[in-house]
Amino acid sequence: MDVRSSDSYPGLDPASSADSERQERSYEVFLGLYQQHRDFFDELAELDRPWQTSLLNGSLRYVQGIVRGQQAYLITNLSNGKTQSLLQHQMIWTIGRDIQAALPVQDQRLSRRHAAIQYVGRRGFYLVDLNSTNGSFINGRAIHGRNRLRDGDRVRLGGFSFDFFVCHSSQIANSVAPELLDKLNAMPLPDDTESNFSAARDALGIRQRQEQGYGSEKTRVIDQGPDNGIEPPELSEPSPPPSISH
Repeated sequence: MDVRSSDSYPGLDPASSADSERQERSYEVFLGLYQQHRDFFDELAELDRPWQTSLLNGSLRYVQGIVRGQQAYLITNLSNGKTQSLLQHQMIWTIGRDIQAALPVQDQRLSRRHAAIQYVGRRGFYLVDLNSTNGSFINGRAIHGRNRLRDGDRVRLGGFSFDFFVCHSSQIANSVAPELLDKLNAMPLPDDTESNFSAARDALGIRQRQEQGYGSEKTRVIDQGPDNGIEPPELSEPSPPPSISH
């Protein structure tokens, strides 16, 4: 930092110069802290607008607790970003870097066994910190031991965040009108299955490789068959996979 006396700036109040220096130093300190703990400060900024930020970035991570009678289970997309339901007979779901955890998350800010979500009958879901290195937080508040989770809570484990939702009740919706049911049943289903998409993708990849010259050797052998006395091989349907007996 270039520190100069107030004599270098005619008319500058020494008090104002000292204030400017303090502001610059404070900014440098904050900048250093932000660079070292950027995830933490981003989390603080996100607390005021978690839904907006998560939806715009397309990265809404969530855990939803479902209660059905005496049994509870989780629905979540924390593992590889894919939604799945998790049943655990003890109704305790561990979270951490350990691949044996119910919710394994490969984030270096997490401990191997960082925390657990536990369901206690007739009471609800609880977040339990397992003496983690970087701590566990609910709505920005550090927790110790077992703490009750409520619908809409924002959970942060180290620097890894997700939203928690809970469903304790269910109801049966009214039946739709017969004319609407007939209209829906008459609509054709779009041909957008994953298998068709994969087939189209594979076909496009083969076409692109052929355009680039790959696989042309086999084509030349077949084309030269009548000239060199080699008959082109007949194409047959692929044989079905062998059956597996149990």
